[in-house]
Amino acid sequence: MSDAESYKTANIIRSYLQAYKSKLSESDVTENEVNEYLEWANKKADELDPLS
Repeated sequence: MSDAESYKTANIIRSYLQAYKSKLSESDVTENEVNEYLEWANKKADELDPLS
């Protein structure tokens, strides 16, 4: 995967995570579960991002 593709993918993931967080705030999932997942997923996006 090229750096440009990796950068784009990382930003798509981050955008998705923002929408995911908003949607989950309306659900019965605990805040701790959401935060753990978001922390993990954001780290994965950072690993992909060549500019991080």
